[in-house]
Amino acid sequence: MDRLKGHVIVVTGATKGIGKSIAYGIASEGADVVIGGRSVSDGELCAEDIRKKTGREVCFVPGDIAEESSCESLVSKAVSKFGKLSGLVNNAGVFPPVDFLGLFRRLAKRQLL
Repeated sequence: MDRLKGHVIVVTGATKGIGKSIAYGIASEGADVVIGGRSVSDGELCAEDIRKKTGREVCFVPGDIAEESSCESLVSKAVSKFGKLSGLVNNAGVFPPVDFLGLFRRLAKRQLL
């Protein structure tokens, strides 16, 4: 299926469980995916698994979205590798809460302009 062909989506908390399934589903629909998570080994295995199963470009960016620099890295990777960013799935649970959507909007605007 190609409903998301041409799109680039960031998925946080995507190295296992629900996040991995979300990233796989998005890639299966034709999008390229940037996945984020804290475990480098899980992230690299996840990206390779999704890449092999879907044929889509998938890259892993390690980090903790509770830290602003990790959020910046996700956005920067999407824009530098794919030239754009179409959407975000904020699957990662963070405590205390972080305004990732607001940060994402500011970063995407700065990166894409």
